[in-house]
Amino acid sequence: MKLAPLRSWFWISPDERGKPIPWQVIVLNWILAFLILALVCFYSLSQLSYNWNWGTVAGYSNFFWRGWWNTLRISALALVLSTAIGLVAALARRSGFLVLRALSRLYVELIRGTPLLVQVSFAFYVVAA
Repeated sequence: MKLAPLRSWFWISPDERGKPIPWQVIVLNWILAFLILALVCFYSLSQLSYNWNWGTVAGYSNFFWRGWWNTLRISALALVLSTAIGLVAALARRSGFLVLRALSRLYVELIRGTPLLVQVSFAFYVVAA
């Protein structure tokens, strides 16, 4: 197996841009990028003069575990509900009943067409008020 010269392991000239890149070059570049990132992170963290005091955090570990568990439960419930709502909306869009199809299209366009932050703000300030 013949490999490309060392220069082409790190630099692709404009006339070689359409050619496939050997997998060895891709792996080497990923390893090099990871090492550079690790060195930057190590150097940045070694320059900190802060002594981490995790002793006070350990007293709140029960709260952290409870929060983690609640997050998992809410995420699972949201996944189930969103799947059910999406399935109902998809079936309604395939329906022959025009009113149901129009309502499902309105729902889908509103949900997809507005950013999540706008939807959360609307729910908090308008619906909940």
